Amino acid sequence: MQRIVGLVIALLILSVFFGVIERLWPSSRTQRRSRQSLITDLAWWGFTPLIGKVFAGVVVGVFILVVAFPKATANGAFVGLLAGMASVAWAASYTSVAFLWHNVIGAVAVVLVGMAVSLLRPGSNMRRGPLRSADL
Repeated sequence: MQRIVGLVIALLILSVFFGVIERLWPSSRTQRRSRQSLITDLAWWGFTPLIGKVFAGVVVGVFILVVAFPKATANGAFVGLLAGMASVAWAASYTSVAFLWHNVIGAVAVVLVGMAVSLLRPGSNMRRGPLRSADL
């Protein structure tokens, strides 16, 4: 509940801020730009916490998969990514696990599914050898 109240207060502050800008600079070009940026800000601040909860653990899982397991393939990482997002959505919908554990569930799912796919369907590894300074 506190998160929703904080989000509403932030949106009200943004609305007042852009309303003041529209009153101080009444040209139609500025008003159009202010309205567009208000809509963009509302979308950004409204959806970022929701998307961040889903993708944070999944991105960490892909990172762990690629760095820790040299046999990981691009297909394994992609399928693991999809499985991680599905597992986080399932955990959020059907379990009473605290939301911070959703990141752990997503990361573990990515690593397990990514390694299974990489071992079952070996292809070209994402790594082609040691990274040299000339490659950068």
